[in-house]
Amino acid sequence: MRTRPKDFRRGWKVAVAALSLAGVIVVVITVQHRPSPLLTARSGTPSAAEVVYSVPQLSYSPIQQLVGDPAGAGAWFWDYTKTEDTVFHVSQTGSVQSWPVLTGSDYVGASGSSGLAVANDGTVWLGINSTLLRLDPSTSQVQTWTIPTASDNAAAESFMPPNMVGMHPVTSIAVNPSDTAVAIAEENANAVEIFDVTTGNYSSLALPSQGDIAVALAYSGDGTLAVGLSNISAGGSANQLLLVSNGSDSTATLPAAGSSWSTAPEGSNSFIVGSVTPSVVSETGQTTTLATPGNLLGSPIGNSSAPLGIVNGNSVGIVSSGVEEFPIGASSVAAAAAAATTVQMPAVNCPSNVAGSAQQSGTSSAGSTAGCAAPTPNMLATDAAGNIWTVIDGGSIAVAPAS
Repeated sequence: MRTRPKDFRRGWKVAVAALSLAGVIVVVITVQHRPSPLLTARSGTPSAAEVVYSVPQLSYSPIQQLVGDPAGAGAWFWDYTKTEDTVFHVSQTGSVQSWPVLTGSDYVGASGSSGLAVANDGTVWLGINSTLLRLDPSTSQVQTWTIPTASDNAAAESFMPPNMVGMHPVTSIAVNPSDTAVAIAEENANAVEIFDVTTGNYSSLALPSQGDIAVALAYSGDGTLAVGLSNISAGGSANQLLLVSNGSDSTATLPAAGSSWSTAPEGSNSFIVGSVTPSVVSETGQTTTLATPGNLLGSPIGNSSAPLGIVNGNSVGIVSSGVEEFPIGASSVAAAAAAATTVQMPAVNCPSNVAGSAQQSGTSSAGSTAGCAAPTPNMLATDAAGNIWTVIDGGSIAVAPAS
């Protein structure tokens, strides 16, 4: 079971970028909305998983984070070039809109660490390094705030090179149901920052013990905040969930190490936690382990966005053959497996060496998909319309309707 120790040693580019953000600065930027020129819209609705958008690999980095649209059919994601941070929305039919949100002197380089959330009112929140950004897609207005310096976690920072100690890039964010507060988790920090949308002020939520770091965040439908915890002093097992509601808090212990990295709301007053051995956790900390088909992989790239989704009352998780949908309330592994439906990922061209070998044997022409396994998704999200969204090969977004 992965506990993701490599996340404590993220690249120096993130840390250096964070050095340039000192003090609390509020900047209002108005950017011109422009439809993306990178995709020709496709007509019709996909009946099976198919790619609807691919970022240009020569200019963009791999897609950073993926979030299902909470208002309907679609998905949000963000990505960056060497000069521009951009937020995208892609529809189920392949129509894409893009908003360059940080450009020029406001550009923030990122590598491996960020947070993306979409509020119920349609605004998009993005945390990169120590910058918090709000995009209003209806007006294209962008606001940015500097996140206060985090409380150091000495145990976590003992894994870091000396020149990276004190660097706290954002790792996860969540917006409460009333769209009035944004919770922010930062790397190697001993607290979660809470941003008050109305006043523009921050407050700090201290974590239960000095060794704790927050690895995931989620709000339930009635406003309870769940904080996935990993205690570095105890070996970073990531099997605790802090639940905060109306000024009081409790902690739930999860059955499997690494579960805290995947935390998402399930209904109005509970959470689904874990991507390989998932559990449903109530707001009071009662934990019920789910019966799964037994073949879930979790997130292959360690993305802290929840790789276990909820759609039409079922769970959706990543498996080697694609995405698997299975009932939350299955009574056993056998029952979950019997009821599971697998969504295959779109075929991709073979790597040149594979295609070349096939061509020599006379079984395939170069560049064909014969004999090539479909890629395993590395991100997963579900939208309010019941669609399943994935990122494959780091740069292509595929969608399929849930069964």
